[in-house]
Amino acid sequence: MDTSLALSSFNPHNVECYFDLVLKCTELVSVNTATQINTYNKVVFDAPWTVQFKQEMRDQIIFADPVRNCPWITPTSYYFLAVKYVMKHHFWSRDLDNVHKYTQDMIADACHINDSHILEVHIWKDFKPGDYEYMIIKFGISNHNYNEMRN
Repeated sequence: MDTSLALSSFNPHNVECYFDLVLKCTELVSVNTATQINTYNKVVFDAPWTVQFKQEMRDQIIFADPVRNCPWITPTSYYFLAVKYVMKHHFWSRDLDNVHKYTQDMIADACHINDSHILEVHIWKDFKPGDYEYMIIKFGISNHNYNEMRN
């Protein structure tokens, strides 16, 4: 997958503690095609489409290198994640649950954080016919004081 869009779109805002990033993929993973089951041993595994999707996303995020470019990313901070999924077809029949879980996991891995520290999530979808689908991502430090909930 071409990583030029991810590299050119990666925009760290280190004063405000967030970054913007646009990723493209052949197709966002659907809940109906994300996993398969081996009928012999009943083992659930990622479908080939899911493996391709994860690799396309991982390649682009690695080249953006958010940890190197965003000194505010730490394992103890709390984060928000906003993602607009831009679909090229089947807009009304596709949900966002599986693709968002994969996206959140990949962002957490790329930032070397536990995904349980992503406490605010905003997701929505949009439609644009074409050859690719996109994720428009905004990720940063949450302004909410979650430490007051620990008492």
